[in-house]
Amino acid sequence: MADPSPLSHSPPARPRVLVVDENPDLCDSMALLLEAAGFDVVTAATARDGTQLFEAHRPDAVLSELRLQDVDGLELGRRLRALSGPGTLLIAHTGWAMPGIRHRAQQAGFDGFVLKPADPDALVALLRQACRDGAPRLSPPAAPAPPTTTPATTASTAPPPP
Repeated sequence: MADPSPLSHSPPARPRVLVVDENPDLCDSMALLLEAAGFDVVTAATARDGTQLFEAHRPDAVLSELRLQDVDGLELGRRLRALSGPGTLLIAHTGWAMPGIRHRAQQAGFDGFVLKPADPDALVALLRQACRDGAPRLSPPAAPAPPTTTPATTASTAPPPP
């Protein structure tokens, strides 16, 4: 029987996240946050670069601003969804809070919508859960089950009738 050595086992792959935002400070801070949380991160400042990096690295998740200079972020979402199918989590990470934008992002193929400034812990938790579950597409939370209609029972401290 072969003696297993530490070199014979490679560590599990770190989930990869692509951050697309024209703000270099945001890209840098998101990269630092996500790398510290255990993700591999690639960043792009334009939709064009984001598309190229997506094709080269096939990330597990994408965080993308919707207001990009070269291509509308909604169009980038459509392009990336066409390239990835349902296998990649696409999150619109934007400060653009106009009415209807969340719905438009969903129609463009984004799975999630996070307004800036995002809670870093919540964002990391969202990415971890999606990547850990192996099915990164998010589904809306299940609606609570309707209350059952059973005859009401009341508790009483009075003794039962004779």
